Amino acid sequence: MENISIPVEFDPCIEKILIGDEMPLQQRMRVWAAISLYLDMKVSIGKAAELAGMHYGEFQEYLGKHKIPVSLLTYEDFEKEMDMLKKTGLLE
Repeated sequence: MENISIPVEFDPCIEKILIGDEMPLQQRMRVWAAISLYLDMKVSIGKAAELAGMHYGEFQEYLGKHKIPVSLLTYEDFEKEMDMLKKTGLLE
């Protein structure tokens, strides 16, 4: 698949703020776009890591560092999954 390029204009102060940051602005935007898609539940965490250009573990570490949940599973979702596993006999 071919990448697309989207021109984005920023206030010059953003560049000054990010000087010496851990990653270049272009990469940072790619990572945050992937995180946004993940948090909106449009892609899995694995796909988000791929879109961010990171290995799965590296992406999880980045999420944790920025206090972003690695799992979006709610307690209600967990209970439903447990009930389903009990009904199918896969869990006692």
